[in-house]
Amino acid sequence: MSEDIISLSLRNKFRDAMAQLSWKEIEALFELGGLKPVTDYRPKNISLKRALIEQYYASIHFDCLEEVNKLIYVYEEFLLKLKCAPSNKILPFLIASLEKEGFIYTKQKIILSSTSSLDSVKLSLLDKGLVQEEFKKVRINIESCHYPTAITNAYTLVEAVLKELLRICNISFNEDEGDIRQLYKLVSEALKLEPQGDHLENHLKMILQGLKHQISGLYQLANKGSDRHARRYNPQPHHARLAVNASITLTEFLIDSYEYQSNKTVADTSVQRLEVSL
Repeated sequence: MSEDIISLSLRNKFRDAMAQLSWKEIEALFELGGLKPVTDYRPKNISLKRALIEQYYASIHFDCLEEVNKLIYVYEEFLLKLKCAPSNKILPFLIASLEKEGFIYTKQKIILSSTSSLDSVKLSLLDKGLVQEEFKKVRINIESCHYPTAITNAYTLVEAVLKELLRICNISFNEDEGDIRQLYKLVSEALKLEPQGDHLENHLKMILQGLKHQISGLYQLANKGSDRHARRYNPQPHHARLAVNASITLTEFLIDSYEYQSNKTVADTSVQRLEVSL
């Protein structure tokens, strides 16, 4: 079962704080996020306004980034409302609660830090839809000008996909290995993506050689310009975007290559069986 992006504890803290608003204010906030209440859900032993918020919560899959982003927007609007209120003590409490669970509140936006759910992403079923979902998390950091974290997220996504491909292909590797160059070498061998292969056209060899350089470049950039380690320089926005876009191109290509190899193996096996039966 996937881990919730926003924990129950954090949701309860925001629920209790928002319960101080009027009924109409609560409805207006959730409508801004495009959320609808599950009206037949009847939570017990809590106040009516808390129950209303729980009805909105009931409409959300908390392991789905797209749905959680709607709630994050609601929280952002609520925090902005608190910020405009004179001497409100709830705001620093909620911001501290966010930071404790790995979120960053900056420029009136809530963003995922590099220590949040992307680091523990489980790619038990490889698909490009999941990659695109993780990509949305990275874009949040780009749009919020948190470029070192965006580079970290891009690196982590590539590392997660490489490791899951190795697991699926039953290739032995060190689970603690964090060097994507070493992981990519194993994956490229398993998927027959080594650029010196005799079965490849020259133009494909050039592209595959470029992928090796891309992996190496992302590794170096993440070491020097991300928040994985002590940064040697602050990356520029276009460097962060390059890392993010490269990570998506690479992971989608690897998934496509794995699917192609798998389908080809199934097709070849079927042909062999047909020949034997004939």
